[in-house]
Amino acid sequence: MKKQNHLSFINNKNSESNEKPLDLEQYAWLESCSEDKWYFTQPPHASSNSTYTVTWSPQKQSLTTLDKARWSKWVEYGQSLTIWVMESDDTDCRAIGSIVGIAREIRSLTQWLYFSCGLTSISELTHSHIENYKQYIKSLDITKNSVISKFVIFQYMVNATSDLGVGPSVSPFKYLSLAKLAGTLGGENKRTKTIPPDMFLELLNGALKNIDGCEKDIVRLNGYIALKEQGFKHVAAPYKRRFSDSSGDMFKRIEVIYTSAIIILFSLTAMRKHEATSVTYDDALLMLEENENLRGRVFKTAMTSTGKETERPLNAEGRNALEVIIKITSFKRAAGEHDGRLLLKMPFKHSKTKASKGTDILTTDGIYTLLRNYSKKQGLPLALTPHMFRRAFALMWTWRFEIGDLAYLSKVLNHNDLKFTRIYTDDNDAIEFLPQEIQQYTHHVFRKSLLGESEVYGGFGKILTKYKNLLIKTVTVIGIGALDNFIKKIIDQQEYTVIPNADGYCFMSKGRKHRALCSTNQREPDYSNRCEELCSKCPNFGVTDQNISYWEKRRRMHQNVYENTNVEILKAAAREGVKRADRIIHIVQKD
Repeated sequence: MKKQNHLSFINNKNSESNEKPLDLEQYAWLESCSEDKWYFTQPPHASSNSTYTVTWSPQKQSLTTLDKARWSKWVEYGQSLTIWVMESDDTDCRAIGSIVGIAREIRSLTQWLYFSCGLTSISELTHSHIENYKQYIKSLDITKNSVISKFVIFQYMVNATSDLGVGPSVSPFKYLSLAKLAGTLGGENKRTKTIPPDMFLELLNGALKNIDGCEKDIVRLNGYIALKEQGFKHVAAPYKRRFSDSSGDMFKRIEVIYTSAIIILFSLTAMRKHEATSVTYDDALLMLEENENLRGRVFKTAMTSTGKETERPLNAEGRNALEVIIKITSFKRAAGEHDGRLLLKMPFKHSKTKASKGTDILTTDGIYTLLRNYSKKQGLPLALTPHMFRRAFALMWTWRFEIGDLAYLSKVLNHNDLKFTRIYTDDNDAIEFLPQEIQQYTHHVFRKSLLGESEVYGGFGKILTKYKNLLIKTVTVIGIGALDNFIKKIIDQQEYTVIPNADGYCFMSKGRKHRALCSTNQREPDYSNRCEELCSKCPNFGVTDQNISYWEKRRRMHQNVYENTNVEILKAAAREGVKRADRIIHIVQKD
């Protein structure tokens, strides 16, 4: 196999001190290399060359002749270990972005081992060196995840020993696992701050206002560019004579408008930052002219170097934001180097830099800068980042639909597994930002039921009947105050929440989670598994007369399938669907 040949080559390289330098041309994930630098092959969504470059020379170190000779051996080892991580079947590293980060951590660790410990080879590593490294990492005051990214290099070193012919004889993981070790050395992982719901809605509303009526400033921008193309050496003066406006002020307004359009795009699509930068101008035109979904490409969860194409619908506000982006970037699009991308730098921003190599693409770093500037100008209490909008989007789903259909949310967010979606919805912030009205909703449902104003039927109806009998026994005079205290005590003790859906209500508490028929682990509900068949029989399900019209509609749909299909499997399923609907309708209308 190709990988085995690569590893065999590495082994030969490290076992013979007079071997020629590594032949790196055989690795598709390396674009080019020199003795000191590796340029990794950039994925299609990449826009910044520096992000995929690793410099092997030690940072902030002045080298003597002896240092240079000894450090070159560490570089050879570090480069071989990097190749092993990417090529070996014993690791799951395949993404180029990941191997770049790992290569930098390898350089960092080997630099510390030589310049701080004086080791000339990884085989000289002792437990004493590891303990000193632990203290060094602890002094950095970094998160647990950052500690893991540093200490996992030791795991790679140990596991690669047989293939590389050299490696450490000791390990940091004799008594502690990698995760537990990180827990002792690192602080709590810093999660992306969540935009509170009121701030998110105000932010979106403000962005919409900024692009509403922005045509005047776009006309002035085009006028400025036209004057520049006419050969004026200093455009500010003729621009001011023509428009009675400062070009500097106009630039600031255009930046706010452009950033607002990007904020709207993130808010309405939940795109990842690299997904947004991968959207092409042609895809944007296709959406605007042919009413297609906006296409993009995700790489983080795609499990492939080419990424996975995504499609996201956009409403009228989102489409308007796209049009604004196209207008502002039209000059760069006509004159610059952009590879057909939609998001470009603004026309008054320089693009000829060493890092960007002349590209006019708006990089992810550029997006961060725009959002950071916008946050300052708008006086926001937090610095906006692209990821905040994904979290806000997911939490808005929770706030609006009370943790409804996680499977649908996963599709929108382009997650491969529901556990990724739960990072957004099963969050302490979701509780903190849950509107007071929804917190009161559970109390409201219990009160209406216990007062007899709205009878709840189905599995949970029996529990509410028991609570009603308990109320009669324990409360002599059932006034509103006594009733509310009774309900509050039940809800607080059992941690009840009521999740409303069109077909009924899901009554959930800490003691009833394992009873949920949608559960896939017999410990807690799995709302992505929610379906008509399970809910209708679930002991946590309740239905009122307000839900009857929905069940009647379902019955008609099942009946239609039953009467018109010739496929026996569908016919049998439709027959069962009619029976389920009839049962729900019957238990509500039996009185």
